[in-house]
Amino acid sequence: RAMFYAIQVALQVQGMWLVDLRKAEFRFLHPILAKKKIKLRIARGRKFKFNPLQVPFGVDPYAYAAQAADLLVKVLNLPPRASTLLQSTIIKLYKKYGIFSGSLQYPTLFHLFEAVRTDKAANSQAKQAILDSLDLLLLSLGAEVLGYHRGWMADKLAVEKLAIELAMLPEIAKDMVLNWLIVSEFTSRIARGVSNPKMDLWICFDEGQRLFSQRKETQSTHGSATTEQAGL
Repeated sequence: RAMFYAIQVALQVQGMWLVDLRKAEFRFLHPILAKKKIKLRIARGRKFKFNPLQVPFGVDPYAYAAQAADLLVKVLNLPPRASTLLQSTIIKLYKKYGIFSGSLQYPTLFHLFEAVRTDKAANSQAKQAILDSLDLLLLSLGAEVLGYHRGWMADKLAVEKLAIELAMLPEIAKDMVLNWLIVSEFTSRIARGVSNPKMDLWICFDEGQRLFSQRKETQSTHGSATTEQAGL
């Protein structure tokens, strides 16, 4: 059914993200869409090049520091007090790298890890929770995915037809890729005042039961970041 919808919708929208969380079936649409002169690109999870601390198009860096901290709290399943430490650390990194002065050389999650690790004034419990979870994410995706000061821009991907294959990634890495995509693009649209436009981006998840029904055991009051953004 998802493939049937995708074939119809591809003729009507500029961008389309077909997300395979368990298999790699959306790629079979490539020859079908090619006959309609539509190019479907295959984007494998370990070929992504993105930086979750990179400020989306049209968004104020101060505002995005809070968004990025909130994103990491949800994806990494951190306690609420970790959000304050993350936000303040991200703002310090933005100042260090000149982001508020217009620099496009954004700090990466590797820089964030090191900044938190060396912060002697940080709350010890929040600090350790961040380091433990962030270390797992960095090991899962590595520098070949997360090591870019300036990676792919979500607004550029939003005008592409993509089959996004995440089957071989650990769950925490899947959550990071998807939440970065959705949060970045939706945050950008809200910041730019885009409201009720004609549909130009269609997102479809296959095998997404875990992503949308998960209830993580955590002290955090936050729900699924993807679910919240989809609702918005």
